[in-house]
Amino acid sequence: LPSANLTFSPNTKSNIRLAYSRVAIRPQFQERTSIPYYDPIVAGLILNHGGIKSSIADNYDLKYEWFPALGEILSLGVYHKVIYDPIERTAFYTPEGNAELNVTNSKKAVLTGVEAEARKSLGFIAPGFLERLFVSGNVTFNKTQVTAYIGRFGNVLEDNKTYEADRPMFGQTPWAYNLGLSYEGDRLGLNLAYNAKGNQYVQV
Repeated sequence: LPSANLTFSPNTKSNIRLAYSRVAIRPQFQERTSIPYYDPIVAGLILNHGGIKSSIADNYDLKYEWFPALGEILSLGVYHKVIYDPIERTAFYTPEGNAELNVTNSKKAVLTGVEAEARKSLGFIAPGFLERLFVSGNVTFNKTQVTAYIGRFGNVLEDNKTYEADRPMFGQTPWAYNLGLSYEGDRLGLNLAYNAKGNQYVQV
């Protein structure tokens, strides 16, 4: 599948990157089979009715990077993704109130986001030990619009009508961040990390 990357360096300490790629996202083995399987995360039985297609995603990225010193970075980027036939897990409730979870393709999803990253040495406080100590972090925010099928079997029926919804895709989180503290010695390196993310959709 096609991809292209362009990097422009206005000086020795910064880059501007522009990228495009098309990728295929293939179903997992259990998503292809028509045999029901149990998912312990949702404590439910997942039903597959066949007809699951691979997703095709067009990815567009623009990023600015600045390297103030060796081992340091400050970057800001935006990205845009168009995903055709995204694989999602839908929930339908029977008249008895029981949930039936089905793996289907939605029609399309459009995702736009922003991401920032920073890594800085603490050597500016005092020379010596702090020069080998780095703080880092990155954060991502995104917004998604999904065009999904109204029918319970998704794309299996060609005459299925669709609806649009401003929501994350199945398994997607609307935001995430990571914080880190690391030491880089000649023979020893240590790293402490903390990360968090928004709620993920386990069914739609």
